[in-house]
Amino acid sequence: MSNINPNSINITFPVAGQDNNSQGFRDNFANTATNFTFAAAEITDLQNKAILKSALTGGTLNNNFQGALLSNAVTAGFADLILDLGVVSGAVSINATTASFQRITTGGSTTISFAGFPAAGNYGRLRLEVVVTNVAYTLTIPATVTLGTTGINGLSANVITFPTVGNYLYEFSTFDGSGSFFIVDLLQSRTTLNGNLSITGNISATGSLTGGSNVNVNANVTPLASQPAALPGTLLRLVNLDASGCRALIETYNSTNQAPGISARQARGTAAGPTATQTTDLLATFTGHGYGATGFGAASTGLFGVISEGAFTDTSMPTALIFEVTPTSSITKAEKMRLSSTGVLTVTGGVASTSTSTGTVVVTGGMGVAGAISGQYYIENVVSKTTTYVAATTDSVILCSATGGAFSVTLHTPVGFTGKVIQVAKTETSTNNITIATSAGAINGLQALSGTSFATNTLRASYISDGTNWNQIA
Repeated sequence: MSNINPNSINITFPVAGQDNNSQGFRDNFANTATNFTFAAAEITDLQNKAILKSALTGGTLNNNFQGALLSNAVTAGFADLILDLGVVSGAVSINATTASFQRITTGGSTTISFAGFPAAGNYGRLRLEVVVTNVAYTLTIPATVTLGTTGINGLSANVITFPTVGNYLYEFSTFDGSGSFFIVDLLQSRTTLNGNLSITGNISATGSLTGGSNVNVNANVTPLASQPAALPGTLLRLVNLDASGCRALIETYNSTNQAPGISARQARGTAAGPTATQTTDLLATFTGHGYGATGFGAASTGLFGVISEGAFTDTSMPTALIFEVTPTSSITKAEKMRLSSTGVLTVTGGVASTSTSTGTVVVTGGMGVAGAISGQYYIENVVSKTTTYVAATTDSVILCSATGGAFSVTLHTPVGFTGKVIQVAKTETSTNNITIATSAGAINGLQALSGTSFATNTLRASYISDGTNWNQIA
C-alpha cells in the first residue's frame, strides 16, 4: 500500500483573480514534498525487490529471489545456467548456487565435493556432466551420496570407474540440507541392468534372453538369500516353490524336422582368441548334486558328458560319451561307461554274475548281436531236477537225476525264441528214462509230447528253436 496521498494537495488553491493567503501555498508545498519523499522510498524499494526483464538505467540486473517463495506460477521457456569448470583433477568443489548444470572434463582422477544446496526441508538438485577422456581416471563422489546407488554402472564404495571414454550425465539431489544425496545416472541404458537380476514370479520374453551376469529366476516367496548358495560360475538358476518340482522345457513346432535341443561349445584360449580343443577336454556335461547331512557336496556325484578323444582340427573332431557315477560309501565319482569315437561301448565294473539279474551288465529281455561275441567265459542258467519239470524261458541247461524213477521234461514254447538252445543232461547211469516233450510245436517234426527217451548210455541232448518247433541237434 503506497503512502503517497494525492488528496493532501489542494488543487483549487490559489484562486485566480483574488488575494490568496500564503499559508495555502506553504501547505501545498509541504504535502507535495512529503509525497515526493514517499515516492522516492517506494520506487527505491521496487528497484531493489521487483523482478525485471532488463536492468534499469544506471543499474545492473539481479533477479535473486534470496529464498523467497514463488508459487502458483505458469512458466514457459525457462533455461538452466551452464557452468563449464573445464579440465579438472584432484579435489573439485561443485557449488549448486552458481549453476544447476555443470560440466567437468577429466584430466586425471577427480574427487568432488558439494556446496550451496538448500537448507533441510527444501529440495535441491544439480546435474553434472562428466566428460571422460581416459578410463584410467576415476570419479570419487561424496560419502553422503548414499541413495539410489544400486545399479549405477561402475560405482563401488563411492568411486565410479568408467567403462569407456565419452560423456556421462548424473543428477545429484538432497532434501535434508546435504545430509544425504540421491544419485541418478541419466544416460544409463534402460535396456541394460548392471548387477544381478532377481525375479520373484513369472518372466515372459519376446526375443532372445542373454545372460551376461548372474540371472536368478525365483518363483519362491522365500528370498534367494535364505537358500543355499549357487554353484560357482552359475549364470542361470531356476528355483521353484518349496515341495514343488522344477523343470526347464524347450519345445518347437515345425514341419521341417527342426528339433529343440541344448547345445554347448568348448574351446581353449579366450573368447577373443579361442584355440583348439585338446584330448580329454570336456565339451559338455550334465551333472547331479545331492544334499548330505549338512550341505551340498563341493563336487558333483554323477556326470554325463561329451569328451574329446583327440586334438581337434577343422577336419577331425573325435568325441566320446562318458558316464561317471559314485558308489555307496563314497563321495568321489568315477567313469563306469564310455561310448568311444569308434562306437565301442566299454562298461567298467566288478560285479560277478551269479544269475540273470546280477553282473556288470544285466539285460532284461532279448539282445541281438550282429557279430561275434568274445568273452573270458560264458555262464548259462542251470537248473537241477529229479521229478517232472516244465522248462522256464530263462533255462539253458537242465540237469536231470532219475535215480528215484523216470520222469518227463517239457520244453517251453519255441515261438519267439528262434536260435535259443536248451540242453538236457542225465547226470547218472540208472536205467530210468527221461522223456522230453514240448509245450508247443514239435520236436524234430514229431507231435508235441510224443517224446524222446534217454537210454542208459545216452547222457545228453540239445534242442534249438526255429521259431516254430524244437530241433534236436545232438
